[in-house]
Amino acid sequence: MSRMGLNAVGVAIALMIGCSSSPTEMCACPPSRSAVVVEGTLRDAADAPVANTQLFLDGVPANFPQEALATLWGTRATTDASGAFRVLVYSMYGPAPMTLRAVVVRTSPADTIRLAGGQVPFRHEREVPETVQVTLRLP
Repeated sequence: MSRMGLNAVGVAIALMIGCSSSPTEMCACPPSRSAVVVEGTLRDAADAPVANTQLFLDGVPANFPQEALATLWGTRATTDASGAFRVLVYSMYGPAPMTLRAVVVRTSPADTIRLAGGQVPFRHEREVPETVQVTLRLP
């Protein structure tokens, strides 16, 4: 085989390896995401702030099944002493108005609580994200 033929085979093998290990088929780039900035507070049933508590947030389409509400691999935030938090939340869907999901993890008898935060406008991650204000209330 000629040197040119060997080079062509080497390039073909490199392309096969590069394309087979990439997250997307054509461009070898990660999937597009959408995002929104969420500023809010976490409050208990008596309207008192819930401090130093972890939240996991993400966004899903409005027709997403309710039984699949749990999300522990979304964007993580921790509330401060006044129950406030601010975080850039990503979604693998969109850009579009989506249902904001939140999972509250705390050390108590009811340690994981799932909440829906209403519809929020997720924008493509390359655009300046919208900022929304939410108050999440624990049951």
